[in-house]
Amino acid sequence: MGVIAQRNKPWLAAVGGVISVAVMLRWCDWRVSFNLGTTPAPGANGHIVIDPGEDRNRSRGDLSKDAERLRNVAQAPSPEAEASVAVVNLTATLARLTESETDPRKIEAGVAEIRQTLAAQRVRLEPVALGGMKLNFAGALVRLGEREPGVLRLEEAVRELREAIEIFLQANAMAEWAMAQSSLAGAYASKGQRELQGDSLREGEAAARAALTVLTREGNPMAWATAQMNLGYVLLCINMREQSPDVLQASIFATTEALKEKTRERLPMEWATAMNNLGTARMSLGQVTESRPEIEQATKIFRQVLEVWTRDKAPLEWAGAQHNLAVALTFLALDDPTAKSVNEAVAASREALKERTRERGPLAWAMAESTLARALARRAEQTKDHNDLAAAIDTFNSALEERTLEHDPLGWATTTKDLGSALRQRAELSRKAPCDAIRAHLDATHVLSNIAPALMPTLGRALLADLDVEPRATPSTCPSLGARAWEELAELQQAVADQ
Repeated sequence: MGVIAQRNKPWLAAVGGVISVAVMLRWCDWRVSFNLGTTPAPGANGHIVIDPGEDRNRSRGDLSKDAERLRNVAQAPSPEAEASVAVVNLTATLARLTESETDPRKIEAGVAEIRQTLAAQRVRLEPVALGGMKLNFAGALVRLGEREPGVLRLEEAVRELREAIEIFLQANAMAEWAMAQSSLAGAYASKGQRELQGDSLREGEAAARAALTVLTREGNPMAWATAQMNLGYVLLCINMREQSPDVLQASIFATTEALKEKTRERLPMEWATAMNNLGTARMSLGQVTESRPEIEQATKIFRQVLEVWTRDKAPLEWAGAQHNLAVALTFLALDDPTAKSVNEAVAASREALKERTRERGPLAWAMAESTLARALARRAEQTKDHNDLAAAIDTFNSALEERTLEHDPLGWATTTKDLGSALRQRAELSRKAPCDAIRAHLDATHVLSNIAPALMPTLGRALLADLDVEPRATPSTCPSLGARAWEELAELQQAVADQ
């Protein structure tokens, strides 16, 4: 019996209405917020303390000057308490610099400096200061891990955070323990997106909720808001696999709570991060519930975010918001008879790719390439433009050079699925059997049926559409598909007939 039957045919949950260009949350981009382990200075001469919220508004030049002065304080003979504060704040500053850096080599250099500082200074650090350094180190590791394929850096970040949590617990430093739990939620969410199974995502949710048992808005408003934002973020990642309105509503609630403290006036960059996540959640809710107003609201949110995340001040963040705007506009183009939405989607995708280069971050580049390809495929569907369709297929294939099954299984499967839809369009225009489209959709099925069964109805509709193309796909017109593929397709057709 084929793979489809073994999975109880999850794609049959919704087989009505074929959509040629389906948009999934996987293309969307959001950001986690890390609690950095800065500690108030005990009046140390020449020492600088950077607040974990307020330093988001400092320029890279100011942060670089801070780092140099903190290096001098940390290396000079000084009392243990002063040295601990200097070292922790140095690693916090270096972590912030890696967060806003666009060059992966400089991020790696920042991570290496934090690693060396931690190794050299840990014997003279008080326990809470050591935990703070590990917290900062983990934040830098996540930033680097997000730019690289695989999960090795993210796994190291999780280990560092777990060690910090244990240190804080033994020291009875419960506020710091909760901040580390909040950061652990973000690390697990980034890791879980790339795994075949989603166990890390639920661990991330548990960590965020654990943080909120200690952090309160009254006692520590900024750390509480960060924990709320990270809870919203991990719930967004969970929804990628579950496509659940309830999960999305919970994400929207948590992110809206965070915005009570992370206001545009007080912390514009933090506000933009939370708003970007809120827009992603509303766009995803619009997709799951088929609500155009939710998606329209999301486009308004992303445009607001772009007022703060400008290309000159925050180039990668600007590119992320442009990317999300493109995703939302491609959604709107599905039922827009004019070319306005889809042309804007293509333009926003191309804007994002100005900063999301393959050298800076191959997976982020591949995600943006996939989004551009979907917009081009949608426009080709409207206009029957062969050039747009050929460009879409080429762009999907380029994206799959980085979105591999090994390093990004969910991204690989969704991009392969959408490549299949573009290949079907090509078969229709050229009046050929859609053999390549069926192959791509079946390949995606074999992965998504295991890691994201909630997405299977979309694939079921795609395969049914493939089978309706003239000339029809048959064992004689598509001999390359093989006997197993025809068994699976027969099971799908029989299941539809049974319903």
